[in-house]
Amino acid sequence: MSKNSPVASVKNVVEKMYKENEETRKHKLIVDFFAVYAYYSYAYLQNSNTITKGHYMAQPFNILVVDDEDALRNVLSSELQGEGYSVVSAADGDEAITILQQKSFDLVLLDIKMPRVDGFEVLRFIKEKYPQTKVIMLTGFADLKNAIESKKLGAEDFVSKPYDLVDLLTTIERVLSTE
Repeated sequence: MSKNSPVASVKNVVEKMYKENEETRKHKLIVDFFAVYAYYSYAYLQNSNTITKGHYMAQPFNILVVDDEDALRNVLSSELQGEGYSVVSAADGDEAITILQQKSFDLVLLDIKMPRVDGFEVLRFIKEKYPQTKVIMLTGFADLKNAIESKKLGAEDFVSKPYDLVDLLTTIERVLSTE
């Protein structure tokens, strides 16, 4: 650990806070704890691409939001952009396939029930042409049959509408963090 590293800086601050009590073993352990905590936090920041709102995001993940409900699609896209993601949206499966052929995405949030081309057809297309792209299926018709079908076709996860935004963001971060 170099003297100029963020970890060393944190350790120096903590040591200064407890300088008058440094001779006690208890305070030395606190300093060591914060140094270890800072080291692992710094390592996480260096190796992670998604960090929660308000923090650094080295390269934002590219997410495609596909939903035929305009209001839901727009709100979700806006929230994800606020979290630091690069977001493109599509109003239906046809538009999603066209966009996927023009740009690569790390993750697709995909509604199941849409006119013309449904989410399962788009999921098949994604997994055949772009198997590295992760997919989370979204549906207002939460049932075991849809969840099983989604997993069989290669979706990484399945979220029922209406969803809790915090839960969805947690699912997105988990899916994006897996190899």
